[in-house]
Amino acid sequence: MPSFSDHFQFHTTNHAPYYIVSPNFIQKSAGPRTLHYLCHTLNELGYEAYITSEICNPWLRTPKLTQEIKETHKKTNRTPIVIYPEIVHGNPLDEVIVVRWLLNKAGLLGGSNTHTPNELIFHWDEWVLSGEETQGRLFLPNVDERIFNSEGVIDSERLGFCYYAHKYLLSGGKISERITKNGISLCQNIPYSPEEIANVLRSTKVLYCYEPSNIIHEAHACGCSIVLIESDYLDNFDIKSSEIPLTKE
Repeated sequence: MPSFSDHFQFHTTNHAPYYIVSPNFIQKSAGPRTLHYLCHTLNELGYEAYITSEICNPWLRTPKLTQEIKETHKKTNRTPIVIYPEIVHGNPLDEVIVVRWLLNKAGLLGGSNTHTPNELIFHWDEWVLSGEETQGRLFLPNVDERIFNSEGVIDSERLGFCYYAHKYLLSGGKISERITKNGISLCQNIPYSPEEIANVLRSTKVLYCYEPSNIIHEAHACGCSIVLIESDYLDNFDIKSSEIPLTKE
């Protein structure tokens, strides 16, 4: 019969800690939310992970990375694995093992569109790629189903449609008057809470979306149909594998 010592050491550890570089947790922003979920997931699985942000979600196990923690790891000869999103330039923590996690197209929202040879690159979904060779897909479900769900929804009572076009509008895109007059905007200039967004997705028939966005997954969780609007902006992304219906505005 194997003993406990066959599986782990009682007096030391050789497991590398994870340092995850992230902006503050924001429920309405998928990138930071996904990074915090990764930190939480690693800790829940028994690994040791830390986050660099000041603001965290109290529901998650995301301990803050401090200088004291870094010094402790250095004194005990533990080499951390640092994980950067694509929006971060270079290697600001100056660590040896660097992972670059592409949560969006490299360089689109900041950061660089080139990577150093020593980086390990992973991608969140196929549409974020621009020809990069990666170690593989690192996908985490990042929809909070405590908020976004279809419990108690009667589909026959759904009315109208909503639309989302945050980055599309920032890129100079325009939305037709037919959409803006008759639909409910869920764009980020409208100060909806996550719960209010969920209520709209639970009560409307269709979400018209102008870009790849996590709100697509939130709409799906709420039982709301999704249609992508064709545009030059959408052509920047490989969304063929998503199997989401496309239409012209």
